[in-house]
Amino acid sequence: MSKKVFDAHIHVGFCEGQVIKHERDAFYSVDTVLKYLDVHQIQKGLVFPFTNPTISCLKTNEYLFQALQEGKGKLYGLIYFSWEDNPNELAKFNHPLLI
Repeated sequence: MSKKVFDAHIHVGFCEGQVIKHERDAFYSVDTVLKYLDVHQIQKGLVFPFTNPTISCLKTNEYLFQALQEGKGKLYGLIYFSWEDNPNELAKFNHPLLI
């Protein structure tokens, strides 16, 4: 049986600069993330948004969903929500790529 690796710590979206601790920790495109996964033989990546109170949850999740669609089946995501969000608006993110 072959070894499988699932990396569970890739943030995407509208980041506030102070959360990036080191330049090597920043990716600038979905393609860069996919290349990183390939180089390190990681089969799947779990991505989730940065929390940023200045950007709406809907906009953040739309960005996340776009990244997942570009992820060629190698990316899955966790949506971001706030208790102030309308659950009906978040329902549109019900998709197999989103957990």
